[in-house]
Amino acid sequence: MTSASALPWHDELYFRRLWKALAGYCLKFFPGRPELAEDAATDAMISLYEAHASGAEIHNVSGWLRTAAKNRSLNEIKKIARFAKIDVLNAPDEYSSNDERGFYIRDEIAKRLTRLTKRELEVVKLHLAGFSRQEIASQLDITSQRISDLLTQARKKLRSD
Repeated sequence: MTSASALPWHDELYFRRLWKALAGYCLKFFPGRPELAEDAATDAMISLYEAHASGAEIHNVSGWLRTAAKNRSLNEIKKIARFAKIDVLNAPDEYSSNDERGFYIRDEIAKRLTRLTKRELEVVKLHLAGFSRQEIASQLDITSQRISDLLTQARKKLRSD
C-alpha cells in the first residue's frame, strides 16, 4: 500500500506501468473497446494528480485509482445508456437485482458499442462530454452536417436490438 505523498511523482516509467494496469482493469467495463478503457484510466490518473495537488490524503493509491476508474467507467456507461435509450427497468428476468441490472447494462452497451465505427464513437464521446456539433466539427475538421449524420447513425446502431 502506497500513499500519494510517497509516490515517485517524477518517475514516468512508474506511472506508465500504473496506467497500463489501470487500463487493463477498465477493460472489464468496456470489453472490445480499449480506447474507452484507456480514457477512464487516464481520467483516474489525472484525478489522482489533482487530489494530491489539492492536499488530499490518499493512503492506498492503487485502491483509490481503481475506485476512481470504476466510477468514471460506470458514469460513461450510464451516459451511453441514456444516449442509446437502453431501458434498464425492463431488463430480462434473469437480471433481477440492481447489481445484476448493472451487469445487464454493461453487457448490453459493450455489445452495442461494437456496432460503432471509431469515428462514430469519437463523435458520440465528444457529444456526451458536452461539446456542441460545431465544436466537434471544428475539432475533427469535418462539417457540422457530417457530425449530425454520424450522431444519427450512432443512435440508430445503439438503439437497435
